[in-house]
Amino acid sequence: MLVIGLCGGIGSGKNMAQRFFANFGIPGLDADEVYHRLTEAPSECTRALAEAFGTTILHSDGSLDRRALAALVFGDGEEFRQRRELLNRLTHGAVLEECRAFLKKAKENGAFAALINAPLLFESGFEAECDLTVAVLASKEIRIARIMARDGLTRRQAEERIASQPDDTYLHTHTDYRIENDGTPEELREKIRAFCLGLMKEGEQYVHRKQQK
Repeated sequence: MLVIGLCGGIGSGKNMAQRFFANFGIPGLDADEVYHRLTEAPSECTRALAEAFGTTILHSDGSLDRRALAALVFGDGEEFRQRRELLNRLTHGAVLEECRAFLKKAKENGAFAALINAPLLFESGFEAECDLTVAVLASKEIRIARIMARDGLTRRQAEERIASQPDDTYLHTHTDYRIENDGTPEELREKIRAFCLGLMKEGEQYVHRKQQK
């Protein structure tokens, strides 16, 4: 079974891309959704975060207050960067465990390929477990507009989210494939359809040949 690592910055359209991959027979798991599930109720993960960042990041029921945590980790400067790195160290292990379990089940079910949608694919080191990596990219202004509309954030907050992640130059040089998503959902769907058709037609030979380029 081929393992695909899907990444891209906030607002690029990764989740929509994941749904289109599923439409063409490649099941996927969203690492962000796993993280949310692990923190929506009191757990080992929320307790570790509270020890690191203080109990103000928890709701009264012990679940994670994501807005409170975001205020501590998204911003300019070294202090914010160090907090983001700590957050990632505390959460990556538990998330990756679930990703591996998902891939194991997909393989047992006979899937030709399966996908992990991981914004921090390279930061977590999970790209080493993938047969190929795909980045979904979009221009900064389009991403800002999407984030503001989706999450109800100000422009400055949206820009801070974008600045906290690797830029497109990094993704261009570290991924095997790039899919531009400045257009309509229909255009993105067609690009993914073409990608999946090529992958299903030529399988692992297709992967290895593309990785050598």
